Amino acid sequence: MAFLIIVVTFYIDYRKHSDQVEQIYNLLNKSKLLKIEDYQAWQNLGFWGFGFRAMILSKLLRGKRIKITGSRWLEPQSCKDILSKFDVSWINAYNGKVKIATILFLLLLILASVKDI
Repeated sequence: MAFLIIVVTFYIDYRKHSDQVEQIYNLLNKSKLLKIEDYQAWQNLGFWGFGFRAMILSKLLRGKRIKITGSRWLEPQSCKDILSKFDVSWINAYNGKVKIATILFLLLLILASVKDI
């Protein structure tokens, strides 16, 4: 039941923040920091791709580099101006929910495998 509640909250976050995430990625594209091909597949996945794009923003906010291709990196310093234009405080809570969902999923997986033994 808890896992289902977390999935519902992920969907609520998607509906509430997807426009903002799209605006951030559009600005990164206009600033030539990203190409549309770098994130278009995730954008086209809707709800499922939103989580991936939000996690990239989370890494940038924590000051981590993102490898785009073999030789291209997205540097957090170069994205700082764009990210500062938005209220992205919700990303920390989203990141926490991802961790909780991962732990719950692993527990469910372990319980399912123990039941079979």
